[in-house]
Amino acid sequence: MRIIRFRHDRRTMPRLTAPPVAVLDPALVRRLAASGVERTLTFRQGGEEKGRATAVDATTRFFHAGESPAVALVGLGTDTRMGPLIAWDVFHRAPVGGRLTVVEEPGGIHPFERRYYTPSLTLEGEETVAGMTVRTYRKSAPAAIAPDAGLEGWTFGIPCGPGDASALNACVGRILDLGVPRLEIILCGRPGANFLYRDRVRVIGEDLPPTPLRLGDKKNRLAEAASHGNLCLLHDRVILPLTFMAAVRAFGDDYPITGFQGLYFYDRANLTGQRYADIETLTWRSLGLFEVLPGDAGTHAQPLVFGEERYQQAYGHAAVHTGEDYVIGSLYMAKRTVWRLCPQNAERGWMEWEDIEHGARASRLWGIPGRLNPHAFTQSLGSRFRTLGCQWAPGDGHIHEHLLRPTWPLLGPLLGRLRKPHIRLTEDAYRANLRLFARRHLPPEHREEAETAVATVRLDFHGRAALMHLLLARAQVHRTPPAVDAFIRDLFALVVGEGAEPPYYWRGLRDELLNGTDPERLRRAVMRHWVIRGPMRYFPLRRMFGADPADVMALPHGPFLTVTTVLCALYLKLFRRGSVHFPGGVRALARAILASTPTPGLLRRDGGGP
Repeated sequence: MRIIRFRHDRRTMPRLTAPPVAVLDPALVRRLAASGVERTLTFRQGGEEKGRATAVDATTRFFHAGESPAVALVGLGTDTRMGPLIAWDVFHRAPVGGRLTVVEEPGGIHPFERRYYTPSLTLEGEETVAGMTVRTYRKSAPAAIAPDAGLEGWTFGIPCGPGDASALNACVGRILDLGVPRLEIILCGRPGANFLYRDRVRVIGEDLPPTPLRLGDKKNRLAEAASHGNLCLLHDRVILPLTFMAAVRAFGDDYPITGFQGLYFYDRANLTGQRYADIETLTWRSLGLFEVLPGDAGTHAQPLVFGEERYQQAYGHAAVHTGEDYVIGSLYMAKRTVWRLCPQNAERGWMEWEDIEHGARASRLWGIPGRLNPHAFTQSLGSRFRTLGCQWAPGDGHIHEHLLRPTWPLLGPLLGRLRKPHIRLTEDAYRANLRLFARRHLPPEHREEAETAVATVRLDFHGRAALMHLLLARAQVHRTPPAVDAFIRDLFALVVGEGAEPPYYWRGLRDELLNGTDPERLRRAVMRHWVIRGPMRYFPLRRMFGADPADVMALPHGPFLTVTTVLCALYLKLFRRGSVHFPGGVRALARAILASTPTPGLLRRDGGGP
């Protein structure tokens, strides 16, 4: 029997304090060898076989046992948080008829009891050896994803709507440049009138209303319509890397729900950027968020407390698996069968935590983990204000390490017109929005003052902040729920420039506005709210206005873009080592960032390319 030992890689997992690792009991080693086990995977020391442990992290694919017909997993439920990742890889490489033995401390997690595994595994026996529970399973049927084996055929599914299709054109144009051997692109929803690739895609769900936005329903429809075994579901703001096929081949087949590390740049030169919208983890408080609904055989998860009281979201890290990780909804890669087995809840709308509920249900009920492929990046064409510069990454069960500050932040304001726009409108259109807000929410005696200020104040960062303060100080809100809700919607759509977040983000603000209409109290309540206050420090990194779709694209490929991207990669390697995880040096990291960079040619039909 060969013992394959792992250890947590301290270079890539410095935030994770690994649990203390016990020693293999000699009686247990003898029992496993006598039962015919050929490979034992463990983090524990001991046994007759000596050798250096293999350093691993959450980006490792655990194919170390190969296709051995008899594999044992020892102590993974207590010695590491990566047990679900290891169990997934070992199970899918095991041949039909092979034996899988799980050895755990009493009360330890037995991953093969989850729903995904049970149709393929038969429990042959359970015993206690050296104080540990030993369960032996026979792989009696192929894995559910066996019909989807291979990496050459891909279905790319994109939910879309009838608005401006510039981002959709860029997203689809990049997909067509990826060199996927067998490719189909499906849109769910009616694309905008300026969509350029109607002859290269299949469209379903054109009869679906654009509002309310049911992203889970659209993604489920895309998965059902997919012709290929590999499924990539993405939003139209996501630009895939030109190295997509090389990255998925390097990562390997039989993957669970997977994403790429995401980037957002404040400028068109790839200089000031940060991680954006790839994977998050949940840090729980006294109660969990989800439990199984008793009436539906557990096909959905029931929210116990659907708000911020019992848990907190935090950006995850590619190299760290906490067991509570979920891939963010803007990009999923999964086997078609996985999504069909565990679809999203079609009843949840946009920003109703459909990705959190899906990730929690997939991991807790089905045993399907979420993880990141570290071999490439995506870039986002847009960003939401509240997510810029204000997210945190998880440590050992605590939120304590800030990893998402922009690269070269002091240089950002010096880039002038190279900065991407903060508000996707022209200055005249924004001033018109402010006048509309004043007419709706300011009393008549203050409207002339507001109109004059809106017409004359220079709309740079400080001028815009001054106008926000003036409008809020003069506004009046009737203390009725419909009036307060309308005020919040107009505030964000017309003044802030982004649609209002879901009501549970605004519970405290809404309650404060309902309980008093003093203008100064209203102004303070709004301006100190974290969704507004947190990102404001990063506003100078972007210019104020820009309505041209090219304003959110990078510069064309050339020496200048290459140099600035190398500077970004250098900054990440020197000062933000924990922000991204990429297997390579500065030059390799710069090439990977450039491969994901959206250039203006993507806005033209067949105008993408490297």
